[in-house]
Amino acid sequence: MTTAPLSAVEIVPVSRPDGKVQADRDPAWWREPLQDGRIVVFRGAFEPGAMGALRRALLEWGAATPPIPPGVSASQPGLDFHRLDDGTAPTTMPHIFHQFGFADGRGLPGPLADDVRRLRHALLDWQNRLAGTDFDLEDPDFRFKAMRHPRGGGHLVPHRHPHLPQKVALFLNLSEPGRDYSSGAALFRNAAGWVDTHEDFRCGDLLAWRYDLVHGVGAVEPEAPLTWQGDDGLWIAAMERFEAHPHSKVA
Repeated sequence: MTTAPLSAVEIVPVSRPDGKVQADRDPAWWREPLQDGRIVVFRGAFEPGAMGALRRALLEWGAATPPIPPGVSASQPGLDFHRLDDGTAPTTMPHIFHQFGFADGRGLPGPLADDVRRLRHALLDWQNRLAGTDFDLEDPDFRFKAMRHPRGGGHLVPHRHPHLPQKVALFLNLSEPGRDYSSGAALFRNAAGWVDTHEDFRCGDLLAWRYDLVHGVGAVEPEAPLTWQGDDGLWIAAMERFEAHPHSKVA
């Protein structure tokens, strides 16, 4: 496939005075570029060290918590779960990743529950400001989800979601390209062609795109042996609505 030049990604520096994320422009300014299909990365939206601590806490919780079985739907309101999907179970959207989903979160250990709550609120706040939506920060239709795409071929097949009602979606990178993984990336297809974000999407960055763009995750170090040890690989966190999945399609 032909990949569009990196100029297809708009990099927006942000600061975090007193812990509150601020961009050089009000996020509402980016609504039109996003709806035109631009990929916008808010550089340094979250502290990278906190992202590393979060992924280690997720793995620790997963080691102490039984996974839901393959083939059982995770799209259940109120469900907190994890599952290691190695690509052997039938699915409508082929993938290899370890997924963690929190629709409730109140039963998590204190520090992890606090982190999930903070990120849930922060991501939905950015969602509303970027898209002009008014989703309630306690909306039970949303869940916080983190996906670890391991070295050795972790990926998610390209697919698309309906544009409405969400309009815009966000990815948060919990890992660092060049350190935690050497190849693989969130990929998007817009009017310019395929956009590879490997160089531009770093640990702590928040990436926004129009929700109905075709997107996926390119294979992470596919030449390496598949391994689930350690906490490396490409980690992406997001907020997602349960109702989007039945209407999403492989591209």
